[in-house]
Amino acid sequence: MEPPPPALATQESVDVLTKLVKSLHVKLDKLFSSPATVPAVHPVSTNSTTTYASVVRAIADSDKIKAKSQRAVLVGSTEKKTPEETQEHDELILKEIILATHDKELKEAYDSGSITHDRFPSNKPPGRRIVKYSLPSTKLRDKLLAGIRTIGKPSSFEPNMYVRRDLMPSELDQERCARDEARKRNISAGCLKFGVRDCELIQFRGPTFRPLPNGYCKPIESNENTSVTTISKQQSNNKHSTIIDKSKASKLATIPEEKHTTVNTTSISDNVTTRKKDDKPTTVAPSLSSTEE
Repeated sequence: MEPPPPALATQESVDVLTKLVKSLHVKLDKLFSSPATVPAVHPVSTNSTTTYASVVRAIADSDKIKAKSQRAVLVGSTEKKTPEETQEHDELILKEIILATHDKELKEAYDSGSITHDRFPSNKPPGRRIVKYSLPSTKLRDKLLAGIRTIGKPSSFEPNMYVRRDLMPSELDQERCARDEARKRNISAGCLKFGVRDCELIQFRGPTFRPLPNGYCKPIESNENTSVTTISKQQSNNKHSTIIDKSKASKLATIPEEKHTTVNTTSISDNVTTRKKDDKPTTVAPSLSSTEE
């Protein structure tokens, strides 16, 4: 049996194919004629110093990101009169947070001394420095944050206190902008209707919202701004004190200057809690197993 003769293309199918090919050529011509669609080719730097610095920076950032992924931060906790009182207060708050999560792994890590805390930065004067919690793993850090977000703030928390993850510098700028926006909206609404979570503005579920805390509408001045203001005032006073009357300049020119030596007697002690593993907790932080209900 002979095979059937091949089907010949009709003029209609040829016209359709020709039209498609022409439209494809038109699109390709537009694509390659536009300079915006052609990616710019940058020469690769062959400078060994630049390459080495880039590699070192990338390694340093990776270590910093890994360390931050195992830390949580408590913001807004007021420091006490002495470092010892502050350390005791921070330990009690950490214990309350761990107990509030009702997580067995977090309790075991706390009792073994694997969870530590310290005020940051250590070279700043006491005031409202943040508290950094260092945990053994990212998993436990996430459990702590999830527990706080689920149960809400503990009863001992001040109105402006909250717990978040340890952020990178770029994320801190984003979070500040989001908190400024949340603050403006809360003041406009007359209640705590908006907040910030993971650097993003969020709206809390209603229908009822907490009232604005006392002093919420006043701008918050940080320790850093206070120190900058103090330094500026000192520089201004020094500048005005150097103004000398021209009529007395010739007389004062013959008076030898006295050399003053300034001695910095202010010492800053690091407020760090280090509970050693397998050691019994102190009277400040008793074992969680003995306080479980």
